[in-house]
Amino acid sequence: MRNITSSFETVVNISTLDHAYNESFVIHQLQSGTYFSECLQLNIDYRYHINTVDGVSKISFILVQNCIQKVNVSFSHRISFKNEEFFTFNTDKFTNGIVTDEFFYIGNHDSVNTLVYPGIPYKNKFTRVTRKRNPYNRGGFTKRSVFKDLELIRLSGNEVSLNYGYSYDFVNYKKLADVQFELNKFCRIDSGFYRIVVENNTDDEISFELNDVKNEIYELQYMTVKPHSKLADFFQIGSTNQYIFNFSSEEANVSFEKIEPKMGNHITLKQAEPYENEILIVEADFENNKRNNRYYPQIHFNHLIDFVEFDETNEYEKLFYASAFVNILDDNLCVPNVNYSPDMYARDTFWTIVSLNDQRLNELFLSEFLNTQGPNGVIGTIITPDMGSVEKKNNEAAMELLWWHLLNKRRGYCGIAKEKLDRLVDYVFNFDKQKTGECFAEFVLGQNDVIDFRGNPSNRLAVNQGMYAVTLKVIKELGYEVPDDLIKNAVDYYRAYYDPELGYIISDRAFPKVVTYCDLLPEFVSLWLFGEKMLTDEIVINTLDKLPHVNGIGRLIADVEKGTFDGSYHHWNEWEWFEPGYYYNGGSWMREEICAYYAGYVHGWKDARARFENRVYQEFNFFKDEPFSHEHLNMAGIERSTKATYVFCWNVFYVIVKELFDR
Repeated sequence: MRNITSSFETVVNISTLDHAYNESFVIHQLQSGTYFSECLQLNIDYRYHINTVDGVSKISFILVQNCIQKVNVSFSHRISFKNEEFFTFNTDKFTNGIVTDEFFYIGNHDSVNTLVYPGIPYKNKFTRVTRKRNPYNRGGFTKRSVFKDLELIRLSGNEVSLNYGYSYDFVNYKKLADVQFELNKFCRIDSGFYRIVVENNTDDEISFELNDVKNEIYELQYMTVKPHSKLADFFQIGSTNQYIFNFSSEEANVSFEKIEPKMGNHITLKQAEPYENEILIVEADFENNKRNNRYYPQIHFNHLIDFVEFDETNEYEKLFYASAFVNILDDNLCVPNVNYSPDMYARDTFWTIVSLNDQRLNELFLSEFLNTQGPNGVIGTIITPDMGSVEKKNNEAAMELLWWHLLNKRRGYCGIAKEKLDRLVDYVFNFDKQKTGECFAEFVLGQNDVIDFRGNPSNRLAVNQGMYAVTLKVIKELGYEVPDDLIKNAVDYYRAYYDPELGYIISDRAFPKVVTYCDLLPEFVSLWLFGEKMLTDEIVINTLDKLPHVNGIGRLIADVEKGTFDGSYHHWNEWEWFEPGYYYNGGSWMREEICAYYAGYVHGWKDARARFENRVYQEFNFFKDEPFSHEHLNMAGIERSTKATYVFCWNVFYVIVKELFDR
């Protein structure tokens, strides 16, 4: 490790569970040994394992105590470098402060680049949840009162500290200073923790954003304040810089102050149960620029996930695996990305975790969503650590859990207990109360979840019918009695959404110009799980030919004639609107798109493999400096994505689709 000096120390903090007693000790130069606390009559054994091969160093730090039922700990690894030339995922020249980027590492540049990683979140027991849903302001997010690991990576001069197990109490904070700033103008803000209070005395909602314009990072923080109300928000500033507070109204009454939260320890060291922490240090030779500083650290992150089998020659696999594992956090959370954290979505979690051939993770997260099941079988579609399961509606979550159970059985993993499985099956059958094979639902059973028919179940949507048909096949495979005629009828109803004169599947019968890749997802699932077609070659090929695209990059949901929707024609709920090219108005979503291309491949569509390969390539190259997985690609002609789309987890399903193509 050429850039690192001989200085490497670990500071360990110990506290009782009520944090009434605290003490610390320092370990120098990666030595192993035992620390004895006279006050607690406690021995803590600590040891290091170091493995260095070809410039890749894994350092395992292990703590174990046998003296007391439970004790809380936090600790910091402190690593000194020879210079102060640092960079991160978003910042090419990073100076003193906290690394808050979506992909977490810090790099030092000298004769060679040295990359330092704090490890895999769920294995090292850290999380980067910094927001929560506010029950009184569902239009936005506010900070939780106590949260963890906010200074996971901190830089001070030439010293990098990796900090684990620290909790931050913002109820019992100490005010340090008032901060002066002007709305919608640049102001210098130092690294640290802050509290902002926005009072809205107007009749309109006020929105707020904090933007780092220098590093082109937008929406660092944002919130909305309802009319005639006041909202307080805590947040952190990573590095000292020029920031700008953008408010939608100059009439906002704003106060801003720097604060110091009360610190505590959150890692529980149970009696005789070792806690292991693994960090990674990699020497890597690449030219420093924004793209490389994002690309190569993701590639090298894969040294931490050597427990997963992947193709060493496939850079895309490495990038997608990195985006998945960086979002599987402590507290049993698999979040879409940091922007959505701490919300855990059933759909996103399913497509992410089933892509990872990991028994523990598949059993754990299937169980997490099963635990939300109500008496009628409904599944919580969003889980947060602050508000529980905040959304239970009849979308496709129950269906995906049945698919997940089937996959777990085939892989030899644990699945769903019979009582809960029975409730899931009955729940799915309720989409077809007349047992005719036709599906009626109150919500979309798929990706385009911006339409609902609450209180009046509808058969308008093609994707709903297809999802019901393929799930009937899954239920039959699981041993339940499902008449063949019922499955045949369901498949026929799915096929009936195809209009031979128009030459495509009509996605929404009330809006016949709406087309979407989502309508081919049920066909993909049938091919994936059973190797069986439900649709004809004509339906699939003609529909794919009609789906709008830009240079081979598909628009997920589109107007078949115009590509994007205008205000006069779209099928979303009346309160929904997306700018053309953005999100569900002609944006490009990779996972759904490549699944459709595989369906086309099986049905003989000549462009299938080329479009698949192009779409995956575009995920990392459409925006010059964004070689990472996105929630969606914004097709509106902008030069960069918004921060909200960065480093998205569920595109790791690429590895499954690629395997199917290569069979």
